[in-house]
Amino acid sequence: MRDIDLYTKSYLNSDFEVYQVQYRRKKVIECIKKYSPSSVLEIGCGMNPLFHDDRLGGIKFTVIEPSIEFYKNALMLNTDCTNTIINDFFDINYSNKYAGGGVRHDNLLKSASPKEILNAIRSISLKNTICHINVPNAMSFHRLLAKESNLISDLHEMSGNNIALQQSRVFDMNSLSELVVTSGFKIVDKGSFFLKPFTHRQMMEMLQNNVIDTNILNGLDRMTKYFPEFGSEIYVNITLS
Repeated sequence: MRDIDLYTKSYLNSDFEVYQVQYRRKKVIECIKKYSPSSVLEIGCGMNPLFHDDRLGGIKFTVIEPSIEFYKNALMLNTDCTNTIINDFFDINYSNKYAGGGVRHDNLLKSASPKEILNAIRSISLKNTICHINVPNAMSFHRLLAKESNLISDLHEMSGNNIALQQSRVFDMNSLSELVVTSGFKIVDKGSFFLKPFTHRQMMEMLQNNVIDTNILNGLDRMTKYFPEFGSEIYVNITLS
C-alpha cells in the first residue's frame, strides 16, 4: 500500500529529481503538441501541474492528485478556476465518481498495480484517446554502467530512488510494451529521453561542484537521438487496440 505522505516528502527531497522532472515535462509537452488534444487528464501533477505551463494554452485540464500538498498547490495555481482539480487516487471507479461532475474527495490509501492503472485508463478511454506513459528505464545508461562496474547484478534491480518514490518495478521497453498490449492498447509512438550517465546523487554533486551545468544537461537530453534506447526514462503513447 502506497504511503502518499511519505512519497510527497521523498519527491520534494530528491534534489536531482527537480531536473529530471524538467526533461520529463518537456517530453510530455512535445507529445501533447503532437496530438493536439482539446482536453487532458493529468494523473499526478507534482508541484507544477501542466495547466500552469504557458505553452499549453487553450486546453481544458482535469488533474487528479492524491497528495494533499500537491493538490492544494494545484488549487492555488488554478487562479481562473477553468481547470478541475481532484484530490483522490486514480482507479477503476474514476468515471463513476467524477464523470457526472460530482466531485468526491476520497483520501484513502489504495494499492494499485500498473495493470490495474491501465485497466482504469482503458475504462475511460475513447477510440481516439491518446495516453502518454513514462517510467524509469531499466536500460538507462547509468544502470548499464552500474552493472558493468559490478555495482548491481541485475538491470531491473530497484534503486534507492525507486524505493523512496515507491515505484513497484523497473521496466525496459519490452516489458512496458508487453504490459500495455496485453492490457488492450496499441502503441502509436515510443522512445526514451535524457541520457543520465550517473545516479541522481552523483549528478547533483557534479552540478553543485560546477563539474557540469545545465548546458551539459540539455546536451544529455539531446544525446538520446544517438542512443534512443538508453535514456533514463522510457515512454509510450498508446490508444485502444
